[in-house]
Amino acid sequence: MWTQGTELTTAVTDLINGIMAVILLLRMGKLKACGLRNVWMVFYLMLGLVSLIGFPAHAFVMSAETNHRIWAVLYPCMIAMVLSYYAAVVCNVKGDAAMRKALMILIPASAAASAGLIWMDRNMRSRAFIVFGLWCLILLAGILGNLIPAAKKNPLYKSYLAALALLVTGSILQSMKFIRFTLIFEFNYNGVYHFAILLLMLVQYWGVCRRIKEIG
Repeated sequence: MWTQGTELTTAVTDLINGIMAVILLLRMGKLKACGLRNVWMVFYLMLGLVSLIGFPAHAFVMSAETNHRIWAVLYPCMIAMVLSYYAAVVCNVKGDAAMRKALMILIPASAAASAGLIWMDRNMRSRAFIVFGLWCLILLAGILGNLIPAAKKNPLYKSYLAALALLVTGSILQSMKFIRFTLIFEFNYNGVYHFAILLLMLVQYWGVCRRIKEIG
């Protein structure tokens, strides 16, 4: 059975984001082959997976057990998505060697975070997303620490900062649980956040394409 109202709108926006991520992933695959292109393709792959898995989580009425099982897959994918974003930025700014060094620490930490979130989803669900948000803030700080100095040297990275600003804005709006309005469909904070993610995808894709062309 389908859900209704804002929950169904959230599902539809997830589906739209998933389709868009796949489209951009395929388009990126046609760019000049290089390590930079490949790391960003991983990010778009994970973003697509998160969105497409999120669709049934919001679209269908299901038992608590089935919902837990979906989130047991979704949380690790979300962790991997954020990690791939961080890795792609580090690869852009500092190179492949620096990215690999960072991943040696962050991959085990991400695995531990995923296991913790799966447990929390079953035992203290209301706090699981808060912990995920804190994890994102830690990596966000690292991303900003890399991008801000890079943007001072190369204005192209300002497009990366613009994409990141969309993510931050969407995350802030998502925390405002009172947001609810009707624009043909019923939207709440989640639908607004998903729209911000859609914009992030497009702006980031534009910036990555310019960067790949720049390095020739």
